[in-house]
Amino acid sequence: MDRRLADLLRLLELERIEINLFRGEPRHQRAPGVRWTGPRPGTGGGLRHGTERMVHSLHAYFLRPGDFNAPIVYEVDRSRDGQSFSSRRVTAIQHGEQIFNMAASFQAPQEGVEHQLPMPKVPPPEDLKDMDTHHREMIPQIPEKLRRLFEHQRPFEFRPVRVPDYFKREKLEPIKHVWFRAVDTPPPDQALQRCLLAYVSDYHLLDTATLPHGISWLRSDVRLASIDHAMWFHADVQIGEWLLLFDRQSGVPPVREVSRAAASFRAMASCSPAPHRRADSRAGSAGRSRLMLRAILVFALVLGIVVGGLLLLRRTANMQPPIPKRDHPPADKIAANKDDDEDDEESW
Repeated sequence: MDRRLADLLRLLELERIEINLFRGEPRHQRAPGVRWTGPRPGTGGGLRHGTERMVHSLHAYFLRPGDFNAPIVYEVDRSRDGQSFSSRRVTAIQHGEQIFNMAASFQAPQEGVEHQLPMPKVPPPEDLKDMDTHHREMIPQIPEKLRRLFEHQRPFEFRPVRVPDYFKREKLEPIKHVWFRAVDTPPPDQALQRCLLAYVSDYHLLDTATLPHGISWLRSDVRLASIDHAMWFHADVQIGEWLLLFDRQSGVPPVREVSRAAASFRAMASCSPAPHRRADSRAGSAGRSRLMLRAILVFALVLGIVVGGLLLLRRTANMQPPIPKRDHPPADKIAANKDDDEDDEESW
């Protein structure tokens, strides 16, 4: 296995020191601007339930900067175990203070209806450069104190659709598309796969809010840090395969920014034709044809019923007996009867 990925997997391993208490080693190599020292949200500190239930959502808060030279203690609160869902709360502690907390929900495997939105149409990752290649080209222009951040070898490979320029920042739409995957194939354990996706999900989010303002995070007066982080898992993860990160920032309140991102598998991308997708398309066309034929037959049946009913009503109307014609008395006789009535009223 690649050394970079192996180092990350060792970082995710936690030591159990007591029931519901775990200890994790910090990342000793600090990069400028990095505040968190141990496992990222949702890693070994809380996404393993111990049963077949898998995490489907998490909500995490970064409370304080961590100490790179001290271990992290994780306290787990087993909030609830229901028939289908389980809830956990995790608190990370250093030097007697909370530096991080997270709530996670787990779900037992269940079947039901599903759907998803189509992926954005972007170039495939084979046509794009790796982010490390861009960083190596920019290192001569990077200030000395920030070079370690660009030289740091990451366990994930990133290929952005739009190459960022940290020096000539023009005002752009706050949208970002980045292909990513692990540098090597991790173990197939689905819980571990989701931990790795949670770890990498914090990349490439913060600076999206700076795009419409033309601000570079390399400026000395700009500081970016994660305050909270939320994730939803809608399907099993294969972090060793290409995934597309679609990040869109809708608005920036003062001081804070909110980024909404989605990671989708490459198999659903329009830029990578997959055999099973074409098979699904053909099956969908056949299904639509059968549905159209069924609709035509139903329409013909309904039309036949309506026409038959109209004909029956018409035939019934023709078979009704004629209404007998009543003879009306002459007008002079009606007037005579009226005079007789008036005479009768006077006699009373």
